[in-house]
Amino acid sequence: MRIVASTVSTSVDLAPQSSAEEALLKRATTFHIDDTHGDTALTTCERIVKGRKDQLDACTEELKTLMAEAVELRRKIGKTENDEYLVQFIATLNGAGWGDAEADEIARNCWEEASGQSLPVTAASTDKSKAVAAGKKGGKAAKKTENKSEKQADLEWALREKTHHMRRGIKEATGRVRSHRYFAAVREVQAKGSSFQLVCPECSKTVGLKDVSLLSGCGHMGCSECVRNLADKEECVFAASGKCRDAARVANIVPAHTLGTDDGVHDGKHFGRKIEEIVDYIKYAGVPFGMQTGC
Repeated sequence: MRIVASTVSTSVDLAPQSSAEEALLKRATTFHIDDTHGDTALTTCERIVKGRKDQLDACTEELKTLMAEAVELRRKIGKTENDEYLVQFIATLNGAGWGDAEADEIARNCWEEASGQSLPVTAASTDKSKAVAAGKKGGKAAKKTENKSEKQADLEWALREKTHHMRRGIKEATGRVRSHRYFAAVREVQAKGSSFQLVCPECSKTVGLKDVSLLSGCGHMGCSECVRNLADKEECVFAASGKCRDAARVANIVPAHTLGTDDGVHDGKHFGRKIEEIVDYIKYAGVPFGMQTGC
């Protein structure tokens, strides 16, 4: 079973180990989850999913606050030609987004709630964004309004900085969405076990547990063949549909069947299965002493 853990234990008792090598191996792969006595792997995973959801909700509320502050700044500024950063932000929000359809939808809903305005942006805003971009290419930045008050300049600068914070907030929210999605997928696989089935978003084939793989970077799933082929090109299985632009990698692939199902109760500690097998092999298979220590 693949172990899912939130914190690494710093209080592992190494004394009972039969050798320094065994203690080192087990210490390197020991995980401890606080307050998990009496939990199964599934309930532990459910706790992690809840934690990730709480983090995402907190991040979303913070993003709403940033957007509301930006809207208020824009109201105070009034008519200006120096809001190109905000205009470009809204155009991205309504257009290409930040590479994850679910996260982009959250960001758009936050903006609509904060501003009281429904997307898409107006044609005038879109045209203005294009004009700003064209002006930059030609080396002709928009001129600042003459005789502008110091207070007005400060407000415009604050709006520019707030726009940067909103961009960073959306990037953080995107990461939170992907983390929650991954652990939710792990929980689903563990709950359904061998009965788990999936329609691959790339090839549309229905596949069972042994032929499904997850991408730990974005949390999406697909048939193992498509996941691997697209990961070789650093693409998610939802890339073709435009729902995910995460740069998937082969190292991010997690075969679903390795997640396992476990209804047994654990004491909160577990040693990596592969490492434990290596330790058992060293202990019982009569490996020469020099090979035991990696010499």
